[in-house]
Amino acid sequence: MIRFRHLALIFLFLSPAVAADKVPLEGEAFLGDEDCAGGLKSDTCILSFQLTGKAAKLLFDGMRDKAQQEECTGSIEKGGGNGLYCHKYEDGTYLCEFGYSFSEDAFTFSAEDC
Repeated sequence: MIRFRHLALIFLFLSPAVAADKVPLEGEAFLGDEDCAGGLKSDTCILSFQLTGKAAKLLFDGMRDKAQQEECTGSIEKGGGNGLYCHKYEDGTYLCEFGYSFSEDAFTFSAEDC
């Protein structure tokens, strides 16, 4: 489906780096209680995704964006467009986050703030 093309591109982006290995997805997806109080199709409802582990590291390492210090989290951050942001933390862990807006039928920024 067209609305899932961005997610498909993420997995396509990962595939050359891990052609011989499958990478398990670690993380979570959640709805913001206040943002989604009016229902899934309300103007503010975003399903937020957070990927961690090997998949997040692969995304971070493969992103072309210049890494920058992120003041709020203290992480090194890269942005991949369409709301995708990945973080590398001092302890060697990685986190990537993005959101899906039901009202716009599109991937967007995660509803999570610092």
